[in-house]
Amino acid sequence: MGQLQKIKKLPLKTVYYLSFLLFIVIPILTVLNVALLILNRQFRGQAVENIRQAQETIIAELRSDIDVMSMRLSHLIYTNDNEILSYAAGTDTYDGALRYEYEQRLEQAGNLALEPVKDIISVGFYMKDGKETYIKSDIQRSDEEIRGMDWYQRALKRSNVVCLGSYDTEAVNDLYMGGKKDALILVFALAPDVRTDRSQKIEMVTFYQSTGAADRIREYNRNYLDGKNSLGITRIRDQEGTLIFSTQEDEIFLGKGFTWVRTPMELNDTVWYLESCIETKDLTLGFWRTALLVLVAAVLILALAGFYSRYFLRSIVRPVEEISGGLRLVEEGHLDIHIDPSGQYEIRSMIHQFNAMVRRLRALIEEYEERMRGR
Repeated sequence: MGQLQKIKKLPLKTVYYLSFLLFIVIPILTVLNVALLILNRQFRGQAVENIRQAQETIIAELRSDIDVMSMRLSHLIYTNDNEILSYAAGTDTYDGALRYEYEQRLEQAGNLALEPVKDIISVGFYMKDGKETYIKSDIQRSDEEIRGMDWYQRALKRSNVVCLGSYDTEAVNDLYMGGKKDALILVFALAPDVRTDRSQKIEMVTFYQSTGAADRIREYNRNYLDGKNSLGITRIRDQEGTLIFSTQEDEIFLGKGFTWVRTPMELNDTVWYLESCIETKDLTLGFWRTALLVLVAAVLILALAGFYSRYFLRSIVRPVEEISGGLRLVEEGHLDIHIDPSGQYEIRSMIHQFNAMVRRLRALIEEYEERMRGR
């Protein structure tokens, strides 16, 4: 009760300022703070979702290339009753003339079976006795290195099953003549059994093809570094953690303040992971632009509210305080006061009435004093 009485005795201007703070400023700031928190979460979630959608685009492109390559490899092996494998097995000879003859037949049959597209790099046939033969381009890797690759060993354990491998070219002409830097080369390997290679000379058939997914990753990464998107730096790892493809050095991923988005993709007989690393602050770049607009709107609203408060004080509160002060003076016996009319029409009317009342009261008192003197 004591606090309530104190509040009731506060000046009108103080009560108005307290009411303005409690019922206008604080609610607006509270709503603004909650709205910005919600917007921050939404923008962050949308940024992560955009990264996942970009990753899904890359995955779809990889899967499309893999499906096409699997079909090409199957067509190459099984067409015309395994004709191409027969020619490839024929090159496994120490007779130079005979080897040349079969190489020509293999090249001609391969050119007929393969589509004339630039993404097909090479088709390799690796013999059990260590020899190898290529259609299109020769692969610049030693026989020991190729046979020791994980994808090669996996294919050996599963005859007639296509196994997936890859190469990330580090320099121009790294894997084959005419190759470019930072290209992702997909390798499909199949170990034929006696049903597909009746000669039993061929240990492995490999199909090398470049994928456009690498160009897309490179474009995403370049645009992120140039500040044109918020998709981060993307790279590919296998299920063992080995780096499959990257356009950046690992140093860029070191330190704190990074967010990782990782998506698995099942590809043939293996699982790869698409990783995107982005500075956490970049996830909410769009939020701060929106937040700035919201803050500007809030400042304008508060400025309008402040303008209204100033108008309200000048037009209503202040004249009412003057009337209240005038009434106290009258109560104390001061009848020589006059309040200049100000504020709204209704307030001015009240002030005129107050001044008229004071004049009448003063006249009555003067008349009473004259009567008393006349006695």
